[in-house]
Amino acid sequence: MKKFCFLYLILLFIFSISFPQEALPSVSQGIEIYYGKLIDPDKYVLGPGDRLRLYLIKEKEAPEIYDLIVSPTGSISLPMIGSIKVSDLTVNNASKEISRQLIRLYPKSIISLDLINPRKIKVTISGEIVSSGTYLVSPVSTLDEVLRLAGGLKSSASTRGIQIRRGNNVIEVDYLKFLKEGDLSQNPFIEEGDLI
Repeated sequence: MKKFCFLYLILLFIFSISFPQEALPSVSQGIEIYYGKLIDPDKYVLGPGDRLRLYLIKEKEAPEIYDLIVSPTGSISLPMIGSIKVSDLTVNNASKEISRQLIRLYPKSIISLDLINPRKIKVTISGEIVSSGTYLVSPVSTLDEVLRLAGGLKSSASTRGIQIRRGNNVIEVDYLKFLKEGDLSQNPFIEEGDLI
């Protein structure tokens, strides 16, 4: 049995040398892996810093894979068609827009876009919190997650009147309703520049 296993390993080694695998360009090279919560491609809105992967599966040619980053101007750049604005589009709408432009060049291809790593957004937390300051968080973070990241509320904090300042608007949150009753409307998603 040991001789058989040894022979099998030698054959496997010879086979792997004889038929080397081609590495796909730029796949997973230097890209941080996302371990967060599930993101809905119909709801997630793209912005600068989002990392995307485009799969272009052609009818008669080898497939191509492109790792893309949404630029500060809200665009991605593809060598065959140039710049495409994707900021403020959902992942699925961006996929449709890219497909619409690529299908002219590759009419019988399958085109797929995936979000592989969401950008980070800045939020500031102050008041009766353990560690006030500015935090980098995922754009799918909720108030509860951000408060926990900052160490939680102090015992002197009011859970009934937390304010989120968003531009010129102030959102009043009854955090206690979320904690006691599970009312998700009182645990809103956080946006870039929010002051909690």
